[in-house]
Amino acid sequence: MLGHVAVPALVLNARDDPFLPQAALPRPDEVSAAITVEFPDTGGHVGFVSGPFPGHIGWLPERLLHFFDHQE
Repeated sequence: MLGHVAVPALVLNARDDPFLPQAALPRPDEVSAAITVEFPDTGGHVGFVSGPFPGHIGWLPERLLHFFDHQE
C-alpha cells in the first residue's frame, strides 16, 4: 500500500524497535516517491528518547516539525 501514497508522508521507525524489527521495515523501492523513509539505528519502540537517564523526548517532535516545515 505504501507504493500508492500520493501525499507527502514520513515513515519513521527505529531499527532497534523490538515490536517492529528491521526486517519488517519497507525498502525504498516499496514506497512511493511521496514518502520519506527514515530508520534511525536507535530509538526503541516509542518516543526516540535520547541523552542520559531519564533522557529527553525532544528529537521526535523536532524531526516532525522539520518535515512539515519543508513540505510544499
